[in-house]
Amino acid sequence: MPSSDRLPTITSLSLPGRGRIRSAWWRPAQGAVATVVLLGGRCEFIERYQELAEYWLDLGYQAFSFDWRGQGLSDRFVPDQRGHIPDFALLRDDLAWLLAREVAGHQVGPLVLFGHSMGGLLALMALADRLAPVAATILSAPMVAIDTGFWPPGLARVAAGVICRLGFGRHYAFGEGDYRPLTDDALADSLLTHDTGRLQWLRRTLQEQPGLVVGGVTFGWLDAAFRACARVTEPGVPEGIVTPVLVLSAGRDRLVPEASQELLARRLPASVLHRYPQARHEVLNEISPIRNRALADITGFLARHAICGAWPAPHPGPHD
Repeated sequence: MPSSDRLPTITSLSLPGRGRIRSAWWRPAQGAVATVVLLGGRCEFIERYQELAEYWLDLGYQAFSFDWRGQGLSDRFVPDQRGHIPDFALLRDDLAWLLAREVAGHQVGPLVLFGHSMGGLLALMALADRLAPVAATILSAPMVAIDTGFWPPGLARVAAGVICRLGFGRHYAFGEGDYRPLTDDALADSLLTHDTGRLQWLRRTLQEQPGLVVGGVTFGWLDAAFRACARVTEPGVPEGIVTPVLVLSAGRDRLVPEASQELLARRLPASVLHRYPQARHEVLNEISPIRNRALADITGFLARHAICGAWPAPHPGPHD
């Protein structure tokens, strides 16, 4: 789990007219050769990316991350733990400001984006809108669709929109509610990962820092997410993204349909898809055999594109 001797420098950035965002920089002991921006998923926060940031440090990268508005210790759209976002365009604009002001001002070498789940959706928005010159992008279980369970996706989208127009957008969606820590018995059936050690770390961290807690999603979050997913998958949008993209797809994902990730990869002109049939939603928080394979695939992808110059040959992992 997180290594205390390689912790980031954490600051609070003021976005003009939009509140404050908590951000972090990890920098290698020697000079950096490239820069990666880590875009977390829903409910996530800077500390969850410590372990992944150390991987990038080992490659010679400097890493930047932040808590999205609406979660972590950044400003929120509601005064409690409800997972609410009025419009993903607000987060897209936050990202545009951060890339133009904070990242560009400290960038070293080529720029790489890493986006997990909701962060993957916003990374695609950044690529589609050309917010910054990006050399390559890694998407882990990118949220280009939402698993709506027994609700047909079209019906769920219409229902969320209607409920928002009726004035209930800030209410929890059906079946959602305040955060409830996983019990020891429930750890093995988590939607996120098979790795109970990482889940115990997450549970303990949220107990120690309750300000990081985010509950379930509101109807407004769902409506905003449906609209954003539709935007990045509309005809011509993925096809217009020429940046090299690596898609890491989890075979046992019960949050983002695996088929939507595979379809996205087929539509992106310069993409590579790697499947992890046994992985749950968080591929890079999975048990070591899965996680190590995914890291090897990322290293190989970046090396093939010579993103940061000459590296030692990556350890090959099994490929589909």
